[in-house]
Amino acid sequence: MRILLCTGDGGGNVPPTVAVARELLRRGHTVRLLAGPYYPGAPRSKPMETQFSAVGCEVVSPEAGSWAKDAGAFPDLNAIPERLMMSRTMALWMPVAVPWATHTRDQIESFRPDVVLTDVIMPGAGIAAEAGGIPRIVLLTFIANHRLLPGLPVPGRGAPPGDDDLSKQREFVDLACQVSLPHLNGARRSVGLAADDDPWAWEDRADRVIVLSSRAFDYPATAYPPNLVYAGSVRPTLPDDVWISPWEQSDVRPLVAVSGTTTGLSGLWFSVFQASANAVVELGMRAVVTIGPLDPQTLPQNEALMYGSFIPHSSLLPNAVAMVTQCGHGATIAALRHGLPMVCAPVFADQPDIAARVSHHGAGIALTTRSGATEFRDAIQAVVTQPRYREAARALRDKLADEDGVTIAADEIEAVQAGIT
Repeated sequence: MRILLCTGDGGGNVPPTVAVARELLRRGHTVRLLAGPYYPGAPRSKPMETQFSAVGCEVVSPEAGSWAKDAGAFPDLNAIPERLMMSRTMALWMPVAVPWATHTRDQIESFRPDVVLTDVIMPGAGIAAEAGGIPRIVLLTFIANHRLLPGLPVPGRGAPPGDDDLSKQREFVDLACQVSLPHLNGARRSVGLAADDDPWAWEDRADRVIVLSSRAFDYPATAYPPNLVYAGSVRPTLPDDVWISPWEQSDVRPLVAVSGTTTGLSGLWFSVFQASANAVVELGMRAVVTIGPLDPQTLPQNEALMYGSFIPHSSLLPNAVAMVTQCGHGATIAALRHGLPMVCAPVFADQPDIAARVSHHGAGIALTTRSGATEFRDAIQAVVTQPRYREAARALRDKLADEDGVTIAADEIEAVQAGIT
């Protein structure tokens, strides 16, 4: 089977997508990656391309100027209320729908794939596959919180389970139409398709929507689109790099993992890095802090603190007792698979909703990036010393233990190619 995989570097979406590509290649399929931006003006991600190339994918990465052609402008995210965080994120990825549609159309013509597999944040790719009559699969590497589902709160609010009132639902849908439909319909026109009046119609017409997350972790909806499949969370892999502790083996101070984004957005978490580092020192603990491209010299310095741009979770977390996290999906699931309680400080996208689910399960404490140093200190102390948080995290660990999202996702992709509904 020839698979055209369409994605860009959104940070946490890359590792699970690479894992799916690796499994498809292991099964003897051919995978070509079309790599591009997930927002207007995003730089080319050579590290992402290297990861896909390393597992055996053919990588096609059109030059940056070709993505700017027909792309919409970078949106004014501050014009969207913070309570609608997922709408802000949709506004970020939608303006590149037209170039994604045209580049994908060109790859379909040259590569002749049997299946197009596209990240949900690249709707233009799915639209091009629809125009070409190619079986298409949408991949979600986070919880299904980018659209309204019955029985669930409005996405992006970090709300507890249950329906929101109709006014909140209307506000979300109206804003989704406003930020999405001009770009989606521009993409549809560019490949000869009629306009839609529903921002999620392109997904609903896909052969599968595969969610690489766990039903056990997510809130349960009362109904799902018939093409949506929860494959389960991704099992951790053995690390390529082994974390080497800078402390003596006899050091028994609790070790806290402070896990920020490894992308250029790490600066949005600067206050959390500061507060967490100071709290760990004050509490007599240790911390390994992943800060992406930030300069560690701008953060608190102490022998109890180790900074790194990136440290594999699978190498670090077996040594930790808790995690401070912005609640990216991958980091959160990694912590839960190790039974670690969390202090959550979400920033954007799906993170407020993931933090709400951690709190709902009792596996951590949800703060914000505006929480003060005392709040971080008290929360870190609580999740490390109060057994109820650790017990809740371990209960989820046991539920996740048998999940193998990559295998199920690959099975579903093969089923689509075989015509199995």
